[in-house]
Amino acid sequence: MRRRDKGTGHLFTKNGIYYWRRVVSGKPIEKSLRTRNKKEAEAKVTTLAPIADSKTKEDLALQVAKARKLAKGSTALLAEGWGLFLKSQRRPDSGDRTLSFYESYWTRFKAWLLKEMPGVLRIGQVDSGVAEKYMIHIGESGISARTFNGYLQALGLIFKILAADGHTEENPFAGVRKRTEEKESREELSEDEVFKVLKVFDDETFYIPHREEMRVLFHLGPWTGMRLQDCVRLKWSSIKWTTAMSKGTVAAVPAKTARKTGKPVLLIMHPCLENALRMAEAWRDESGFILPSLAQRFKTNWSGISKDCTKVFEKAGFETSKKADGKRRKLATCQYSFHSFRHSFVSFCANAGVPLHQVAQVVGHGNPAMTRHYAHPDKKTLEKITEALPGGTTALLTSGTESKREGLIKAIYERLAVLDEATLEKLASLTAARFTNQ
Repeated sequence: MRRRDKGTGHLFTKNGIYYWRRVVSGKPIEKSLRTRNKKEAEAKVTTLAPIADSKTKEDLALQVAKARKLAKGSTALLAEGWGLFLKSQRRPDSGDRTLSFYESYWTRFKAWLLKEMPGVLRIGQVDSGVAEKYMIHIGESGISARTFNGYLQALGLIFKILAADGHTEENPFAGVRKRTEEKESREELSEDEVFKVLKVFDDETFYIPHREEMRVLFHLGPWTGMRLQDCVRLKWSSIKWTTAMSKGTVAAVPAKTARKTGKPVLLIMHPCLENALRMAEAWRDESGFILPSLAQRFKTNWSGISKDCTKVFEKAGFETSKKADGKRRKLATCQYSFHSFRHSFVSFCANAGVPLHQVAQVVGHGNPAMTRHYAHPDKKTLEKITEALPGGTTALLTSGTESKREGLIKAIYERLAVLDEATLEKLASLTAARFTNQ
């Protein structure tokens, strides 16, 4: 046990129960702390010592009031905080991966308290001043604004739940301001670039763990637009093969929206993806996962899969990161990663004329604004937008040496090219009926 300050007494045990002994007016006084837990005993002494040292009635009343305020609903120790949060019926239904992040933030906060403020042992002792000092410490460690906000969000949520359950009076992190994040969008891939990345797997000299499963993973990305986690954990039950009567489909509930909406996304299977999945049947097993080895690896080393994906992009010649000022590495403004496939998928759909609200349903976006963030219009689409403006078509028809008739035919073909099958069939039937009646 650490030596206590002179005059504050000392702790000892009788039959496993902690007692506090100190000298008052020349006489030794003992008090049972009614606990077998050393940290809890020290916390109680921290509260009792100022009361015992009071010289006047007014000082005594003040210290008693402080002790009552401190003790009100805050008898739980910080060591019990994470367990209390997990048991709470008020906490959100977060996934295992999210909870692991929260627990790591909580553990680091406790370690800092033990080093910098060893007297803070109970949940109720963490006030706004403590919270502010910790966030200043975190901010000065060189982390990004996004990571800073991650700490703030996690610790704020934990203390919010603990306060709601009566373990402390308030959420001490509620008053700490978030930092402004620099939004960095992943760079999308063109059609040619998608195939350039896929071609990496044809290089026999390129080594990567679970090579063939990674090949199939890299077909799932561009042809479904799903997130890495959803691709890795996709099951055979989500696949319906192409038949003489219908096209193949992929149906799955995105992990990110599973608890919010639980709505599955449904996609017509791309021919390239179907060919890759046929290859995957060679290792089909009882787990039900299309990529069983990667799914197992994802449980213990999900970041390892992400790093291997980065290696594939770098092998294909794409820049994935760059040096920032100082020693820290920073995401490049035009970074390529597995998530680039998702951006590409949304852009392919948007540029083909698919309404964004429909694209949002396909890729599992809960907020259409996120789909707009993902969509990057290509040059042809921008040209069509210009043509749709007043005078845009006229300018096109009369430009260069092209005749008005040729320009009109070209414009009609361009517009027909972006129509869906149902609209084309309806247009064809109306046209046939018109010529039949003439």
